Amino acid sequence: MNPESLINLGSILAEQNENDDAIECYEKVLALEPTHQIALYSLAGVLANQSRMSEAQQVFEKLLHSYPTDALKIKAALQIPIIAPSVQALVDWRNEFSSKIDELIKTGVRIKDPLKELGKTNFYLAFQGFDNLELNNKVAQLMVSACPSLVWTAPHCLTIRQTQSRIRVGFISNFFHLHSIGKTSRGLIAELSRNRFEVHSLFVPPVINDPVSKLIQDSSDHYHILPNSLEDARKVIADLKLDILFYQDIGMEPFTYYLAFSRLAPVQCVSFGHPDTTGIDNIDYFVSTDFFETLEADSHYSEKLIRLHNVGTPTYYYAPNINFKVNKRSYFGLKDQTHLYFCPQTLFKFHPDFDLILANILNRDSQGVIVCLEAHIPYWTKLLKQRFQLSIGKAADRILFLPRQNYNDYLNLLILSDVVLDTIHFNGMNTSLEAFTVGTPVVTLPGKFQRGRHTSSMYRKMEIEECIAHNPIDYTELAVHLASDNTLRKTISSKILERNSKLFKDRKVLERWEDFFTNALNSSIEK
Repeated sequence: MNPESLINLGSILAEQNENDDAIECYEKVLALEPTHQIALYSLAGVLANQSRMSEAQQVFEKLLHSYPTDALKIKAALQIPIIAPSVQALVDWRNEFSSKIDELIKTGVRIKDPLKELGKTNFYLAFQGFDNLELNNKVAQLMVSACPSLVWTAPHCLTIRQTQSRIRVGFISNFFHLHSIGKTSRGLIAELSRNRFEVHSLFVPPVINDPVSKLIQDSSDHYHILPNSLEDARKVIADLKLDILFYQDIGMEPFTYYLAFSRLAPVQCVSFGHPDTTGIDNIDYFVSTDFFETLEADSHYSEKLIRLHNVGTPTYYYAPNINFKVNKRSYFGLKDQTHLYFCPQTLFKFHPDFDLILANILNRDSQGVIVCLEAHIPYWTKLLKQRFQLSIGKAADRILFLPRQNYNDYLNLLILSDVVLDTIHFNGMNTSLEAFTVGTPVVTLPGKFQRGRHTSSMYRKMEIEECIAHNPIDYTELAVHLASDNTLRKTISSKILERNSKLFKDRKVLERWEDFFTNALNSSIEK
């Protein structure tokens, strides 16, 4: 097979997450042509996506030796570990990352189209358990200095709004489908007052057609599928003359991250979709809740922090439909006599600090089994298992990894679980809301940053304090007690089922957003 055919096959395999086979294809090309640019570039990308950081870095160094472009220099620097081996490894990496970004800014690198040339964001920084304001600011500064054309302003943003018509709000995301973003966005889009607001939903392609995307399209006053290029998308959005552009997430994928550097509406905001500051000057507000944030939280954001008052989450949330047959544990290959702790979070949320808590639970509860879900990239699962063997030891044999589940089977697992374990530093959002829908207790330990305070905030809205831990030892005690004591667990479950309505279809959420949109636009006009 010739090099071009091998590279095409490798690309197909990589898209299907058959990464080992893809790597084999690229390595065959490199055995014939050691400096083949596309093969090296593709190999580096696959290795980085598997969190094989040292191997990826070696390939990037070979690339840079033969093809020392500015885009490659930036892309090599922006590779972020996904499954970290230890906290110290994260600290060391962050120091090195900061120095690399400083050097790139200093040397004055230049690119024309970051979407095509880089296609990267800082997504995985949010899961490292640290304050990311400085690093996100630095990366944003690098992007602006390397590509000044990112900072583009729509013509209508340079004039004062004259009309007294409805406020035009645009909701934008690549994830308006059956995804955590789609599930947390659809209610606000559908229910926002049409007397006061004209709602536009902006779909970043590729568009996935499913019931959630259909609901968002049908409930919007207007929906738009954006072009694939940044320049064309900016013009399309500018022509809408929006008053407010609300990014449902910034940093989860490249398109909206790079788009957010432009001024496309007088008011631009983001919220908890990707719960970390953007570092981008043209994002005016980060909208959160007073339950989510500590008193010192303003210093965590480059944006102005808005705390919506007395709401459990900033989302008008539709509870999932539980109208399906509930299978027994044996359906999933699980035993009835075990205490089942379910941690359904994506594996990059498993911070090394969490390992000690898992170890203590398993050591305290000899009947305990912790169930996790495999990653869509198998190598992540492999790396986490290897870390558990080192950090937890023999007890890690009782951490089971089930295949990724369809939605009903995932909800079924929530129902069957004795306890849901909330990851520390970066909590669940949809997962906790879904667990509360079926009444399964979630043990949580609130952290310093809002991404680690979601579940405790929901509990406080429900006025349930029993499952909120104060420290890692307390987390262990709560989890084991709940799993072992049927009476206690049923009592907590009953409380959750009685009070979870405070989290779903909360009209106060709509009112708070409507007031924020109105006040933010008025403030922009008065400037």
